[in-house]
Amino acid sequence: MQPEPAPIPTDPEARRQQAAQLLHEAGLHRRTGDLEAAVAAFSRVLELDANSFSAYNNRGLTFLELGAYADAISDFTAAIRLRPDRAFVYTNRAGVYQKSGEVESAIVDYTSALEIDPESASAYFLRGNCFYQAGLYQKAIDDYDRALKLNKKFKDAINNKRLAQEKLSGKS
Repeated sequence: MQPEPAPIPTDPEARRQQAAQLLHEAGLHRRTGDLEAAVAAFSRVLELDANSFSAYNNRGLTFLELGAYADAISDFTAAIRLRPDRAFVYTNRAGVYQKSGEVESAIVDYTSALEIDPESASAYFLRGNCFYQAGLYQKAIDDYDRALKLNKKFKDAINNKRLAQEKLSGKS
């Protein structure tokens, strides 16, 4: 049986301190694999601070690990509303869209991430994978090339580019 959560403090500084402590505890739960406890702790943080970017993003990652894709998308969307300047949250949400078969939505989010951080080799690579998945092999090759321009030793981009070239030429 779980202990009853502490009452929500009325003092703003006490709320902030309690939220920070719970955020730390939630991270520990997540790192040790206790995902349900992590979700509960992140949720409690959000009761204390409805504008906690970190709680939304990290609870979204936890939901992703649990396979709760709709909940992950919802949390990443909330995080994006709070901090639309953070490329990695668009990448996080794009990954969930891709896992759930929503390739077009994933492409949109990877593109948003690249508008914020055009030096992200991994975002080009991941968007390239979406283009490949959608059968848009030339666009995939273009993104793999961009990833390789930023990171010449990106082995997965080298391999996936070769696969896309084979598809494009009809060899596979």
